Amino acid sequence: MKAAELAQVMQKESPEIVRAQLAAICGPANDATAGKSVDGGGAAGAGEEWLSVTEAAELLRRDLPGLDLKKARSRVSTAANRGKFKTNGGTGKGRKIHRDSFSRWRLEQRDTDLDAQDEQGP
Repeated sequence: MKAAELAQVMQKESPEIVRAQLAAICGPANDATAGKSVDGGGAAGAGEEWLSVTEAAELLRRDLPGLDLKKARSRVSTAANRGKFKTNGGTGKGRKIHRDSFSRWRLEQRDTDLDAQDEQGP
């Protein structure tokens, strides 16, 4: 499923269905690097899941194993600064990233990288 298709599903379906579809694509969310619920500094609603930049970077590294943690964190921070996904508005260690919003961006990144590999050929 491409990111655009998933975005359409996310607009129509409940969060539980979306999480199940994301888990099928990205792997389960109940590992040591993700799924922690935190206080989003007033920007988060109750029950929403938020990630630290490091947790998000670890998830990104699953899709892009060539990235070390420092580069993955930089890529996540840059995307957050550019408004590519929802954050709590914090900076530095206080920044938290909305899990579902990040997952959409992560899928778009994966699709972009796969498309680039397809264009390069074998």
